[in-house]
Amino acid sequence: MVAPQDDYKRYPKWMRGTPDEVAEWTRKTQQGRYALKTHEIIWRDIQPFLLQRGYRLRPRFMPGWTPSWIGTNIHPVYMDDSTGVPLPKVMDATQLDGSLVAIKWIPDQEHTRHELDILQYLSSEALRADPRNRACPLLDAFVHPTIPAGVFVVFPWLGCLIPLPLEYVHDVADMMLQTFDGLSFLHANGVAHRDCTITKIMFDYHTLFATGVRMHPHRSGLTEDMGDLPSPRRRCKARARYYFIDFGLSVRFDLTTVGLRLAVGSHGRDHSVPELSPTVPYDPFKLDVYILGNYFLTDYISKYKNLEFLRPVVEAMTRRDPAERPTIDDALEHLKEVTRKRNGVLFRWRLRPKDENRVLCVFWDVWSVFEELYLWTRVPVCGFREISFGRPHRVLAPSSSS
Repeated sequence: MVAPQDDYKRYPKWMRGTPDEVAEWTRKTQQGRYALKTHEIIWRDIQPFLLQRGYRLRPRFMPGWTPSWIGTNIHPVYMDDSTGVPLPKVMDATQLDGSLVAIKWIPDQEHTRHELDILQYLSSEALRADPRNRACPLLDAFVHPTIPAGVFVVFPWLGCLIPLPLEYVHDVADMMLQTFDGLSFLHANGVAHRDCTITKIMFDYHTLFATGVRMHPHRSGLTEDMGDLPSPRRRCKARARYYFIDFGLSVRFDLTTVGLRLAVGSHGRDHSVPELSPTVPYDPFKLDVYILGNYFLTDYISKYKNLEFLRPVVEAMTRRDPAERPTIDDALEHLKEVTRKRNGVLFRWRLRPKDENRVLCVFWDVWSVFEELYLWTRVPVCGFREISFGRPHRVLAPSSSS
């Protein structure tokens, strides 16, 4: 194995510095610029325990770690062990079979006390077999012998939408259909998420890249080994599946419960929900409808010109009076109706920002023409799967798309 200092193929000259720059990096390293943060030290201390359970942390979190760039002229930013973890309670790890997972610490607190029970319920054999189940699968759960006030849970490592954004109209339709269907599944099984927005919705991005290519868990635009990330495939050529994560605020009701099912609490990312209250009970299922509808309204439909056909769906979901909002099942039916009616080429067009200037608009529209032509050239090989991507019959299980 070639040492990093001598590996100019992996670390070319532009990743390296002059003697003065190297001295500056070394000084900052000695001053603690790249030292483990307080929350990272906790993960380092339990690394041997996690390894015994089959979870290997990155070199940065191994006992006795020393920065790999010391003694080289390579900039620390291009070395994996210069990158920490942004979320104190979530750690990336590699299983012994090579798969990347997330290990989350759930403390024994009031608002997270039922999270493990809900995760285990949604990951039960019967519910996991349902294709509508878009709760992130629970792979493992365990306690640490010296940290009793909580539990560690393990999930597949998923990606967020920030480095891999939606780019086409049918991308948005696909994500909406999947998440509406997934929320419908949760509600049908007595679970209200209560925070189903933005960073609580993630996706399995692996099919957007060639086999073996994996994103770095914390460095956008880089692969797991800190190389340049290749351009992703369009979602219509892949199989991106969206999942709900983080059930810390969720509530579960017995399916035999008769009458209104109510909850209290004002936590969550979306503080625009009218009925949120720590003392006045509200319907958590209608709360979910508002939160999910408002996410798509504010992050997509209000920002792009060619998503207006979806506005009636989300405006109904975000009515101030919960009693006037549809159930998620009704919202899903409305969404299926409007996505079936949208004309072909417009449904596959790029997202057009409302603040886009005219020159850029013309350029990217011309580009979209060529992309559309290319999709049609693939029909003899791929059939109409890519052309009809984002339609209900392509996205949903047969029982949901009918």
